[in-house]
Amino acid sequence: MTDDPRIQQLVDELLGSETTPEAVCSSCPELLPVVRQRWLRVRRLNADLDDLFPPPLDDAPPPPPGADLPLVSGYEVETVLGRGGMGIVYRARHLRLNRLVALKMLLAGAYATPHERARFQREAEDVARLQHPNIVQVHDVGDIAGRSYFTMELLDGGSLAHKLAGAPQPARQAAELVATLAGAVWAAHERGIVHRDLKPANILLTAEGTPKVTDFGLARRQTDGPALTQIGVAIGTPSYMAPEQARGRQDMVGTAADVYALGAILYELLTGRPPFRAATAAETVQQVISQEPVPLCRLNDRVPRDLETICSKCLNKEPTSRYGTAEELAQDLQRYLRGEPIMARPALPAERLLKWARRRRSLAASLVTGILLAIVLAGVGGWVLLERVALQRAVSKDLDKVVSAQNERNYDQARTALERAKGRLGTGGPPKLRRRAEQLERELALVRTLEEIIFTQVTELDSQPVRAQGTARLEAALRAIRFLEGQDAPAVVAARIRATGIPAPILTALDYCADVPQGRDPAPLTWMLEVARLLDEDPASRPLRDGKLWESKPALEAFARSAPLANQSVPFLIFLSRKLNDHGGDTIALLKRVQQAHVASDIANATLANSLLVRGNAAESVRYFQAAVALQPSNPGLRHNFGKALCEVGRCDEAFAELEEASRLSPDSAVYSTAVAAVLNNMQQSAAAERRFRQVLEKHPAYPPCLLGLALSLFQQGRHDEAIETNRRAVAADPTFARAHRMLKENCLTLKRWEEAREAWHEWLTCNSSDLHFWEGRTEFWSDSKPGDHAAWDGYAELCLYLGHQAEFRRARTELLHRFRDVTDPRAAERTGRACLLLPTTDDELLQATALIDRALASQREKPDWLLPYFGFAKALADYRAGRLENARTLLTDKDIRRVLGPGPGLLLAMARHRLGER
Repeated sequence: MTDDPRIQQLVDELLGSETTPEAVCSSCPELLPVVRQRWLRVRRLNADLDDLFPPPLDDAPPPPPGADLPLVSGYEVETVLGRGGMGIVYRARHLRLNRLVALKMLLAGAYATPHERARFQREAEDVARLQHPNIVQVHDVGDIAGRSYFTMELLDGGSLAHKLAGAPQPARQAAELVATLAGAVWAAHERGIVHRDLKPANILLTAEGTPKVTDFGLARRQTDGPALTQIGVAIGTPSYMAPEQARGRQDMVGTAADVYALGAILYELLTGRPPFRAATAAETVQQVISQEPVPLCRLNDRVPRDLETICSKCLNKEPTSRYGTAEELAQDLQRYLRGEPIMARPALPAERLLKWARRRRSLAASLVTGILLAIVLAGVGGWVLLERVALQRAVSKDLDKVVSAQNERNYDQARTALERAKGRLGTGGPPKLRRRAEQLERELALVRTLEEIIFTQVTELDSQPVRAQGTARLEAALRAIRFLEGQDAPAVVAARIRATGIPAPILTALDYCADVPQGRDPAPLTWMLEVARLLDEDPASRPLRDGKLWESKPALEAFARSAPLANQSVPFLIFLSRKLNDHGGDTIALLKRVQQAHVASDIANATLANSLLVRGNAAESVRYFQAAVALQPSNPGLRHNFGKALCEVGRCDEAFAELEEASRLSPDSAVYSTAVAAVLNNMQQSAAAERRFRQVLEKHPAYPPCLLGLALSLFQQGRHDEAIETNRRAVAADPTFARAHRMLKENCLTLKRWEEAREAWHEWLTCNSSDLHFWEGRTEFWSDSKPGDHAAWDGYAELCLYLGHQAEFRRARTELLHRFRDVTDPRAAERTGRACLLLPTTDDELLQATALIDRALASQREKPDWLLPYFGFAKALADYRAGRLENARTLLTDKDIRRVLGPGPGLLLAMARHRLGER
């Protein structure tokens, strides 16, 4: 039966359609086993051929006319987008989401070989693991009637291959595109996935031109065994294969193969053609293995030298000579785009000669003989020596520029020169030069660390904990490189620091460490200040480092008024301003002089702005924040404080923009994200604020200011029960958070939930806290009344009495007299005295309360007319409690007094008359 001519006809019919073996054998079922066996054999062969050179979907043959579209649950399949050897891609619409997707399905359906199914499943899994904006994302995976499928995002910008169409692209555009692709490939490599088939046809574009890597059908996990990899078989597309890939050594193909393919894509972008392309695939593979690509400059003389060097490094035959990772390639392309020295080093003439010799082994062996061999070797040796000497001179010159720039405090220029020197050295170079470069790199790294620590501190609101934290970080940074050793004499340490190229920033750091936090042993910092005094070469500033000046308020005030500041260290001047503040002097005046003397100093502007903001002068702080932000636009803490100041003066739209930028610069910060939502509350956009607060709480579920802000937005929306519960969560998250207790009390009072309000009020008054809180190492300032203010206590005793808590009323009365018996404000004095006399009291307390009321009446301050009846009633109450009933009766007959405080004056008058025996 195997010789039956009908068998081949049925197999051909099956291969030429999308039907099943059962369907084509319906008229001759006896042939079904043989037809199915041969068809599966052909399918396995096709899968192996796809492994060798898979056709891109763009070039796949169109589907046969009249081919039925599959029915997939939840999707409406609209049309065929393309076809490959083992899969077909449809455009489909997700019905519930009304979203267009690309749906990829196995052609073979239920008859797919295990190898095909494994590859298809692996592709879906690999892409689903990769969450990156430049990798096509998988949405769904499923199986319909034995046919596996998965859906992906649909891109309507075509492929990079169609966009190129053989036309070279501008160099900058090409570099930006490949840098983006390298970032995506690096994300895949980090997940252990090697693509193995990167090429323009597998780069899809969005309508806006954003590139996305697709088709991971040949991807290999670095943990894969041999089951899905064929040793000795070349897998991929010949023009973009790495040499090791072209040789079929799939066990040796790793991330370097993708780096090669990225180089091949860059080559094609710059020249309009891939590095290798012959008449047949076999000839192309041979070129990849044995030939060097035509130099870029011959095909496009407008390609910059650095970009040609980067491309050549990617296309190196040896994997170890390419970029170590796709991330390194992306970084070098970014250096090129920024105009910085690249890390790739052009091949020396000797290296090019060695490459030629490897490719022409037999010819080189026949030529390199006798005297000719000696001449060639001598010539090569001369070239190498000359180039080495030239390289050493160039590197030494760059390193000298680093030192010169350091002496001029131009650290950005120093870093540029150092990067150039390191690029020239590559991975080799004389040990002496390498050691010098490494030392300079450590010094510049220390400078950057010190700058970041100091500026981070000045963007914080001034407080002892923040200052202590900054001092500790600076000390740790200095000790980490052994510049500060406590057992060495200050003179020895000063000499060691002067021997470096960065004494100025180290002196600045030592100045910042000068402020001894409370409760700390001053001896180590005294030692550091002595080191700073020895480092300071300015005769005008050395006397300022004498501790006697810091402890004398008159000396500090004289310095603040008239001392020249232009040549002084800004951090040290800020330290002196803090010492003046400790003595009760005018810190703001000194900080303004510092800012005027150092107009271009970000630290001077930021410190003055923060000081004004903390002291309640937000309007004046704004212009100094503007100057500081212009000098340091990428500092999130500075942007945050600027936004706070703008919000304080009612410029909420501008505040929102600044706080949004702070959150963008530091996306993981709960402080900055919460501040953005809080501004929306101020702008009465409660629903938008709620969404923002909830987003923050997803990452920081117990962050007290965020919980409190959410409670406010809920209350503004009328969702009172949710607001109260959220407010309680804020209190539970930080029981010392006075503002949370206060808002809970006010909201309960608004809702007339009197007992809950009293409990929250009691918690607020007994909360051991100030308005400065520390979360995530930052200071958060709340401009609310403190629990120790009279405004915080006003009304609490009356509420306790109203609710029948007489014991708590008496405790509150005692606390009021203790806290406010010396208060001079007439309104506060009258209210305190009146509250304390609502119940009978001891003689001592009566005397204190009466004294407060008399002080209010005798105050020389101008009192509004509407207040006088309240003062009169308080005096009548004091006379009644003291037994001066006639005086009380006389006062209470005043009709103005009878109009205030509801039935209180009338009731007191009735009680006085009753005790006087009047009816």
